[in-house]
Formats: sequence, structure tokens, C-alpha cells
Amino acid sequence: MGKETGAGFKRLREARGLSQSAVARCARGISRASIVALESGLPVKLGTLKVAANAMDMPGHEWLAFVISWVRDALGEELANEFVIKPLPERKTR
Repeated sequence: MGKETGAGFKRLREARGLSQSAVARCARGISRASIVALESGLPVKLGTLKVAANAMDMPGHEWLAFVISWVRDALGEELANEFVIKPLPERKTR
């Protein structure tokens, strides 16, 4: 579990020029070992991912993408492929 989430988190962390230690220092209650575990694809709690994302000042759209990847990782590839997320149709305004 967590390979998609971990790889994505690592890409964003590195794009921001942050080390694992720097993220851990900014994230209250999360150690560097937790960041390593996350990036290695080990299972992490959603709360851990949220604290780490906050430490990187992750905007809402990136956070949403991580929640989706976290859920997909938790379900497993075969089951996750059974779910399709479609955009809602535009609402007519009066």
C-alpha cells in the first residue's frame, strides 16, 4: 500500500527543494522515519499524510490528489480500478 501516494509526495517534496528532515521539522508530531515510511510506500494514516502535507504548504488541489491516491492505495489496484470518479454535470443557474 502507498506506492502511488509515497512517490507523489516525494516528487512534490523534492520539487520544493525540501529534505525529509526539513519536512519532519515543520510537521509537528511526525518524525523523519515517518516521512521515509510514507515515501517508501508503507501504510500511513491519513492524519500523518495531512500533517506532512501541511508542513509543505500543500494547496488544496494537491491535497485532494493525495487523498485520492491514498484511498486508491488502500483499496489496492484491482479494486480501485472498479471505481470511476466523474465530474458532476454543470448546474444551471437561474
